[in-house]
Amino acid sequence: MKESDGMKARAEEAALWCIRMVDGPLDAEGRAAFDAWLAQDAANQAAFDQMAELWEDLDQQAEAPEVLLHRAKALDWLRWLNRRRWSRAPDRRWPWWWLVPVAAMFVLSAYATLHIFAARPLATGVGERQVATLEDGSKVSLDAASKVDIAFDDAHRNLTLLSGRAKFDVAKDRARPFSVIAGDKQIVATGTSFSVELLHGRTRVILYEGHVAILSRDSDGVARPVRLSGSRLDAGSALKPGDLLIAFAGSDASRIEPTDVDRSLSWEMGLLDFRNELLIDAADRLNRYSDRKLVIDDDATANLRIDGVFHGGDIKAFVDNIASLYPVTVVHEADAVHLRRKPAV
Repeated sequence: MKESDGMKARAEEAALWCIRMVDGPLDAEGRAAFDAWLAQDAANQAAFDQMAELWEDLDQQAEAPEVLLHRAKALDWLRWLNRRRWSRAPDRRWPWWWLVPVAAMFVLSAYATLHIFAARPLATGVGERQVATLEDGSKVSLDAASKVDIAFDDAHRNLTLLSGRAKFDVAKDRARPFSVIAGDKQIVATGTSFSVELLHGRTRVILYEGHVAILSRDSDGVARPVRLSGSRLDAGSALKPGDLLIAFAGSDASRIEPTDVDRSLSWEMGLLDFRNELLIDAADRLNRYSDRKLVIDDDATANLRIDGVFHGGDIKAFVDNIASLYPVTVVHEADAVHLRRKPAV
């Protein structure tokens, strides 16, 4: 048996035991069989613990109709399964063990439903990326070390970017605007594709398709259109596919710059493509991919403009490149690498 097949079989058996326990306490014979299964392999205990945690997640969403449906189906299959298993005249065409994956399937289907329908945060850790499909069919692609809160109802699709960067491919639904809050800015769309990034007091929006409204929210939650700096022009109206909008925290002002669409999405493949970027911004993005952080010690170094393409998390290659091209000193510490202006000779 392949290792992957063994893992699958173990997960299916763990799911079946979990369902049996939810259906009611095990009798003495059932408890003995369960203990014997655990004793067969240490990995069985880990598989059962993981499946029990999964079921607890379902319990937290027990009132959701989709979850209730899958739970009920799983329990029905279990009862039928046990009747067939202990029947005196079982149907040899359908051996009882053939139905173990079926019962497990309903548990896993309920878990998938939970992740699609539950209003819970999406988050990635350092060096992780994630693509998620939301209840309405919209897709969210998260950069490393990013977090998005989600709150959908019958009239609204509200999300909040709490950290990092995310790209949103919005399913069309004119009855429910799709809104992303990032800092004190709000981006509203009905069906389009755009990314939002929080970076050093700025909200950066790249439009890939369609159009969006860009609003600024004050401390009372009152929203008004973001304007282009030095103009009364609505920034959202001026933003075209392929443009980058940079809006500043605490201000209604913004500016629009052209951007290279392909390069702007390189992070989805784990690459960081910098073109005339501030060193402080490049360091912030690299830090999403590495536990060993880049620290910029002075304003002169922070404001250096850099170019290059780097693998996320490859701090060494980045630092070596910067040290070879710019007047900076590199100081290595256990959990950080400091870049600072090289002293004048």
